[in-house]
Amino acid sequence: MATFRNRDVAARHFGKKSVRTIDAWLAAGYITGFKADDGSIHVDLDEIERALRVNPKMRDGRQPFGPKARIVQMPIVPEPKAPGSDQ
Repeated sequence: MATFRNRDVAARHFGKKSVRTIDAWLAAGYITGFKADDGSIHVDLDEIERALRVNPKMRDGRQPFGPKARIVQMPIVPEPKAPGSDQ
């Protein structure tokens, strides 16, 4: 069963800050847009999930460093920030 959401909700669901990525995926033909009676465009979240698995040109924002990133625990404890410093 399809899970339709408007472009803004879909963008946030996939870790995007704006609808521009959703619009780019629509423009490239990676996903299908569905026009509602009020003229707004909705997308199927399930379709996007499937497309993300098979299309390497689509990046999932929920994986901020990409699928090949290797993030490990720091071997040292970072220095505490000095009060009033912005670093």
